[in-house]
Amino acid sequence: MIIQFFLGIFSASLYVSDASLVQAWTPRKERTTAIGIYQTAYFVGASIGEFITIEALNITFKLPFYIIFGFLAAVLLIDLTFIKEPEVRKKAKTKDF
Repeated sequence: MIIQFFLGIFSASLYVSDASLVQAWTPRKERTTAIGIYQTAYFVGASIGEFITIEALNITFKLPFYIIFGFLAAVLLIDLTFIKEPEVRKKAKTKDF
């Protein structure tokens, strides 16, 4: 119960900051699609992650850590290979929103 409490606190702060990051990185016309993809991936990933972790813990205690490390290493490799920094945009005016 205590672990679930802290998981909720950290997930809430991560979700809000990531959503604003997605919004800042995408052009105005593509924001709704990008936020929709982000929200879907966030909740599907959280559900699948809990299932995989519980099943991996049944095998051995170290296995979830190896799985998470492998996944994060793969994401880092993809990030460093394909994702480029966004162009610096001028500050948005109030009428843009």
